[in-house]
Amino acid sequence: MFLFVPIGAFVEVDEKALKAGRARDAGRILAAGAGVNFVAGVVFLLLLSNVVSGMTPAANGIAIDQVGVGSPAAAAGLQHGDFLLAVNGIHYNDSTKLSAAPWYRPGQVVNLTVYRQGNIIQIRSLTLGTNPNNASLGFIGITSIALSDLQGMVSSYSGAFLSHPITYFCIPAFPRCQGIAPFSDQLSVFYTSSYGSSLLPIANLLYWMFFLNLNLAIFNAMPIYPLDGGQAFEAGLKGLTRGRVGEKTVFRVTTAVTLVTLFLVASLPLAAYLNLI
Repeated sequence: MFLFVPIGAFVEVDEKALKAGRARDAGRILAAGAGVNFVAGVVFLLLLSNVVSGMTPAANGIAIDQVGVGSPAAAAGLQHGDFLLAVNGIHYNDSTKLSAAPWYRPGQVVNLTVYRQGNIIQIRSLTLGTNPNNASLGFIGITSIALSDLQGMVSSYSGAFLSHPITYFCIPAFPRCQGIAPFSDQLSVFYTSSYGSSLLPIANLLYWMFFLNLNLAIFNAMPIYPLDGGQAFEAGLKGLTRGRVGEKTVFRVTTAVTLVTLFLVASLPLAAYLNLI
């Protein structure tokens, strides 16, 4: 079975008919292509926001992000994606409260209750090490994420199109963006939703549909000939000059604007690499 997904399309415009028409009408025709991609991008973004808003932490505990090599946690078999639910029967969902407990001292033997992919695991007799930053405190050896932070990531990402839309241009697969999108490979293990195991592929599909459509709309709208934006620029220039400037001059100006735009677009990756933007 094959699934065809309409991401975008290019339409060949009849240039003779376009040039024969009014500049205003030509601009409307050329704007339609980028407009369709833009609307499609917004629709996919809204669908993505709806999917993400339904994500909830898989357990009410301390999410274990990293386990230190050679630490008591590593020796006990704790893993990325686990939730530490309780220590000695006392429930915790914030590591700051854990470290403030009176029993959190080097050499203390504790019992852990851990959630792992739908199962509850009991870890007996874990001996706390010495905290490398404070010798008076115990040490389990985990880097954790508080429950409130997991919940905050969901609300922040699902509502970012109103408060901080630039968030959606951070590609989840990139290492620097792993802590932003809740459905990224690094974070998705901490969540559950009504989509079950389909959550990750659905969220990523919606993200890429949004990302590709919006970027197609932006690129197609640029004053680069023969893209729609370049042709719209040429038609608009002809309309503004009202025939007082010859077609060759209009074409030369359009070509010059195209070259400048292409240079600026090509310079963006270099500027980003040099940390200029």
